[in-house]
Amino acid sequence: MDLKKIIKILVLLFATNVFSQNLSNIPGVFLDIGYGARPMGVGGAFTAMANDINALVWNPAGLANLQGRQITFFYTKQFNLIPYTMAAYANNFGKTNWTHSEGLFVSGDDALRETMLYVGFGYKADRLIKKLKLGVTLKYKNATYGNNKNGGIGQVTGNALGVGLDFGAIYPVREKILAALVLKNVYDTVYWNSSSMDAYNQGSPLRLSFGLALQNFPNTTIGFDLEKALHADIKDRLNIGIERSFFHLVSIRAGAFQTLQPTANMNYSVGLGFQYQRNSVRSFFDLAYMIQELENSIRISFTLGY
Repeated sequence: MDLKKIIKILVLLFATNVFSQNLSNIPGVFLDIGYGARPMGVGGAFTAMANDINALVWNPAGLANLQGRQITFFYTKQFNLIPYTMAAYANNFGKTNWTHSEGLFVSGDDALRETMLYVGFGYKADRLIKKLKLGVTLKYKNATYGNNKNGGIGQVTGNALGVGLDFGAIYPVREKILAALVLKNVYDTVYWNSSSMDAYNQGSPLRLSFGLALQNFPNTTIGFDLEKALHADIKDRLNIGIERSFFHLVSIRAGAFQTLQPTANMNYSVGLGFQYQRNSVRSFFDLAYMIQELENSIRISFTLGY
């Protein structure tokens, strides 16, 4: 399949309005809060910029950019109440064109605890199209709720199990200009069991994101992401971010993001990254501060590459 055919398929997918006639039925759990301090430092404009272990979450095609092993740990607390943690590992499959990554995500407490396991694969698809990178992420989800001791009379308890699937692609349309496409929740179903009602299932809405990464300036990358709404109750979302590195030691980041509607408030982010190399081991410490409509928050990541 040549590049022109791929572009035609993407344009058709972008223009199709079939999904927008339906509601998304957004679930109240397994929310995408934005994992990784580096991606959030650039306002979430990371679909095409993905070139480290954070690609497992943002665009699995970016895993194909990794050289060697990486391991990362992430922490944040939403509304100063709900903790979110992530631990992930990535490595190449020997001298092949494949890279794999596994991540464990845990959030909440006994009232509602969510656990997710991601397994991602990135592939350098030069045999199809030179410099094309593809990726897929398989997701396993588990939730328990109502196990807190002071739940009151008639406390509802239960659990949930689910699976999901994401796809991603990155392609250099020109020198130092990367284009990306991500389809999240291509398949996503969660099966619920509750002490108050019969078993039922629910899925997360399909999400379509387009990204550009401009690398035309020395040590600087500018990212643009557009999340195209596929449902009537979800608005298009635009993310813009910039990252600049100094002496391969310090990186500064900034971003802005909002839904594309007249009454939407602009949200902002700033970030810092520090890296240190000793022999063949590189360590990265990243911070992001999110300035949002509901509440500001801090994201922290620590990553090792070797």
